[in-house]
Amino acid sequence: MKVKIIEGPHVDKSLNDCYHYLIKWWRKELKRDNNLHEGVTNKRAEDGQHD
Repeated sequence: MKVKIIEGPHVDKSLNDCYHYLIKWWRKELKRDNNLHEGVTNKRAEDGQHD
């Protein structure tokens, strides 16, 4: 893994951009996982299966 050291006057902006990207990606993954889980649950209900 490569690590890039951020230096200079724009460090805070760069870090905030990184955090924003990671949070946005994480929320997208959670939403995708929830949609997949709901789809499986709905499919089981349609097939008459229960957990």
